Amino acid sequence: MLFTSAILAALTASTTAASLPKRDATITVYTNTNYGGDSTSLTYVNGKCTDAGQYNDKVSSVKTYGASCKLFADYGCQGDSFAIDGDTPSLQGVFNDEMSSFTCY
Repeated sequence: MLFTSAILAALTASTTAASLPKRDATITVYTNTNYGGDSTSLTYVNGKCTDAGQYNDKVSSVKTYGASCKLFADYGCQGDSFAIDGDTPSLQGVFNDEMSSFTCY
Protein backbone atom coordinates (compact mmCIF):
# COMPACT_ATOMS: atom_id res chain seq x y z
CA MET A 1 0.00 0.00 0.00
CA LEU A 2 2.82 2.41 0.88
CA PHE A 3 4.53 1.62 -2.45
CA THR A 4 1.31 2.33 -4.38
CA SER A 5 0.85 5.66 -2.57
CA ALA A 6 4.43 6.68 -3.40
CA ILE A 7 3.95 5.88 -7.09
CA LEU A 8 0.66 7.82 -7.21
CA ALA A 9 2.29 10.81 -5.52
CA ALA A 10 5.20 10.74 -7.99
CA LEU A 11 2.87 10.51 -10.99
CA THR A 12 0.73 13.38 -9.70
CA ALA A 13 3.81 15.57 -9.11
CA SER A 14 5.22 14.93 -12.59
CA THR A 15 1.86 15.56 -14.26
CA THR A 16 1.40 18.82 -12.36
CA ALA A 17 4.88 20.08 -13.29
CA ALA A 18 4.41 19.16 -16.95
CA SER A 19 1.09 20.97 -17.20
CA LEU A 20 2.30 24.26 -15.70
CA PRO A 21 2.13 27.16 -18.17
CA LYS A 22 5.35 28.60 -19.54
CA ARG A 23 6.41 31.66 -17.55
CA ASP A 24 6.77 35.09 -19.05
CA ALA A 25 10.30 36.48 -19.21
CA THR A 26 11.83 39.71 -20.48
CA ILE A 27 14.62 41.04 -22.64
CA THR A 28 15.74 44.66 -22.58
CA VAL A 29 16.35 46.41 -25.88
CA TYR A 30 18.36 49.62 -26.34
CA THR A 31 18.45 52.17 -29.16
CA ASN A 32 22.25 52.60 -28.89
CA THR A 33 25.15 50.18 -28.62
CA ASN A 34 26.63 49.24 -25.24
CA TYR A 35 23.18 49.36 -23.63
CA GLY A 36 22.78 53.10 -24.16
CA GLY A 37 20.00 55.36 -25.37
CA ASP A 38 16.33 54.71 -24.82
CA SER A 39 15.40 51.26 -23.56
CA THR A 40 12.42 49.12 -22.71
CA SER A 41 11.76 45.64 -21.38
CA LEU A 42 9.84 43.40 -23.77
CA THR A 43 7.92 40.53 -22.18
CA TYR A 44 7.83 37.18 -23.99
CA VAL A 45 6.80 33.57 -23.50
CA ASN A 46 9.51 30.99 -24.29
CA GLY A 47 9.30 29.88 -27.91
CA LYS A 48 6.53 32.34 -28.86
CA CYS A 49 7.04 35.14 -31.38
CA THR A 50 6.92 38.65 -29.91
CA ASP A 51 6.80 41.87 -31.93
CA ALA A 52 9.10 44.77 -30.96
CA GLY A 53 6.30 47.34 -30.99
CA GLN A 54 7.56 50.94 -30.82
CA TYR A 55 11.17 49.67 -30.93
CA ASN A 56 10.68 48.29 -34.44
CA ASP A 57 13.86 48.90 -36.48
CA LYS A 58 15.49 50.83 -33.59
CA VAL A 59 17.39 48.18 -31.57
CA SER A 60 21.20 48.41 -31.36
CA SER A 61 21.90 46.28 -28.26
CA VAL A 62 20.02 43.65 -26.25
CA LYS A 63 20.18 42.13 -22.76
CA THR A 64 18.64 38.65 -22.72
CA TYR A 65 19.39 37.70 -19.09
CA GLY A 66 20.75 34.31 -20.12
CA ALA A 67 18.23 33.47 -22.84
CA SER A 68 19.13 32.57 -26.41
CA CYS A 69 17.10 34.58 -28.91
CA LYS A 70 16.50 34.90 -32.61
CA LEU A 71 15.84 38.40 -33.91
CA PHE A 72 13.76 38.87 -37.06
CA ALA A 73 13.67 41.73 -39.57
CA ASP A 74 9.88 41.53 -40.01
CA TYR A 75 6.88 41.28 -37.70
CA GLY A 76 5.59 37.79 -36.95
CA CYS A 77 9.12 36.33 -36.81
CA GLN A 78 9.46 36.52 -40.58
CA GLY A 79 12.22 37.69 -42.90
CA ASP A 80 15.97 37.77 -42.28
CA SER A 81 17.06 36.66 -38.83
CA PHE A 82 20.03 36.84 -36.51
CA ALA A 83 20.66 34.55 -33.52
CA ILE A 84 22.11 35.85 -30.26
CA ASP A 85 23.20 33.73 -27.31
CA GLY A 86 23.00 36.04 -24.32
CA ASP A 87 23.59 39.75 -23.82
CA THR A 88 24.71 41.51 -27.00
CA PRO A 89 26.25 44.98 -26.52
CA SER A 90 26.33 45.78 -30.23
CA LEU A 91 24.33 44.75 -33.27
CA GLN A 92 26.39 47.15 -35.42
CA GLY A 93 27.42 45.59 -38.71
CA VAL A 94 25.18 42.55 -38.27
CA PHE A 95 21.56 43.46 -37.42
CA ASN A 96 21.58 47.07 -36.20
CA ASP A 97 18.20 48.85 -36.37
CA GLU A 98 16.62 45.84 -38.12
CA MET A 99 14.75 43.95 -35.37
CA SER A 100 10.96 43.89 -35.72
CA SER A 101 10.21 40.71 -33.75
CA PHE A 102 11.96 37.98 -31.78
CA THR A 103 11.67 34.62 -30.11
CA CYS A 104 13.70 33.46 -27.10
CA TYR A 105 14.30 30.20 -25.24
